[in-house]
Amino acid sequence: MNSPVIQLADSCPEAFRRVKEHRDVNTVVLRLTGSTLDVEAEANWTPEELIANLPPDQARLLVHEVPYATQAGARRHAHLLIWWMPPTAVEDEAAYAPAYDILKTQCTDVPVHLIARISTQLAYPRLVALADN
Repeated sequence: MNSPVIQLADSCPEAFRRVKEHRDVNTVVLRLTGSTLDVEAEANWTPEELIANLPPDQARLLVHEVPYATQAGARRHAHLLIWWMPPTAVEDEAAYAPAYDILKTQCTDVPVHLIARISTQLAYPRLVALADN
């Protein structure tokens, strides 16, 4: 069985660049429309706002920057590729899986990949723990 061909909308690379270079954008939310990943939102969200703004019954892909301090007190930030896949969105899983795989290869400077099925998996302490490894 062949995987569908997924394309990134022209706006995606620019949105990813803004997450890395601008302080006013730390999150890009992508929605799969047919076979194209489109930018649904660009925002500066805390992890709590991130959770509140994700649809509870639909999948999404995100690039999210997490600021944190190391045990030694050094300030750091890490970029995470997140696949939001709530249990009620099982019909989206087959479509989003190849899109997630494509982003893992396209976003080579995003070292942390996470599939979150429930909101507690996006809690700030967990994101920091993943980022600080």
